[in-house]
Amino acid sequence: MGAYCAGGEADLSGADLASLRGKLSSEVSAPSRFGEAKLFAGRTRLEFDSGHVQVNSFNIESSAFGLNASGGLGLIASRRDSMQFALIVDSLGGLRQWFAAEDTLPTLLASVSDSLRGALDVRGTLSGSIDTLDAAGLNVQLLATGFSLMAGTSGASRAALTLDAQNILRGAHGLASITMDSVMVGGIRVSTIAGRTTLKDGLAERFAINLRSAADATMTVTGAVTRARNYVDLPIDARETFVLLDTLTVRVDSANVNRGFNLVAPARLTMGDKSAVQLDSLVLAHTDTGVLMLTGSMSM
Repeated sequence: MGAYCAGGEADLSGADLASLRGKLSSEVSAPSRFGEAKLFAGRTRLEFDSGHVQVNSFNIESSAFGLNASGGLGLIASRRDSMQFALIVDSLGGLRQWFAAEDTLPTLLASVSDSLRGALDVRGTLSGSIDTLDAAGLNVQLLATGFSLMAGTSGASRAALTLDAQNILRGAHGLASITMDSVMVGGIRVSTIAGRTTLKDGLAERFAINLRSAADATMTVTGAVTRARNYVDLPIDARETFVLLDTLTVRVDSANVNRGFNLVAPARLTMGDKSAVQLDSLVLAHTDTGVLMLTGSMSM
């Protein structure tokens, strides 16, 4: 998996997180490797004080990415704090070894890992405590920006994701939004994509997506994502995620915004953990002409 050249010091005392006190430091020296990635430097300086950890420095520099963090976090509910972090990936191709692993990503993403390209910049703040009994929990606010992104036959010149989520260790809830410019989706060019969703239990509770082409054709989709309440207790083969589409409109005539296709009735997309996808009957009716119906399944 890797070869490391590391050292560190620990001066800690305490019976649990609430009483833990002292300092912990570690350093990884070059040359070291993690998988195929070269580790150029790694440094950590932590101070523990009775339910609180102060991150004086946390720095990893490698051929795959750079990660920095500083600030503090609560280890118990009464010692809440905040920590800033930044993740810089100069080339997503350097992460292919992990994206291609069968046990880390669905087959669909693993299949495009060889063509993965682009750069990524993620900056944000973690706040709160890691105590799962803390009602307020651990929160995250971040902005992720990607440039010259490509995976398979799809990509974007620029993409930006904003996330404001609370209690991320106990089923995150909050808001997320994404914008993408100069997009290619399966060989089809799209000028812009904008999406926004509320989050509940880590899923897109209510989402809306808008697409616009260079010729001013538009598509709007709204819906929700759900799972069974006992999802995590089910066998992997029985786990399913449901995407309910309750609005889908397509407009190709910019001079008449009321003319085009509309979803006749809600449609459901079922996705299994084994990358199986099934689409129930999706019917689009044109305001002037005919009807388009889609149904089927696909295993990837």
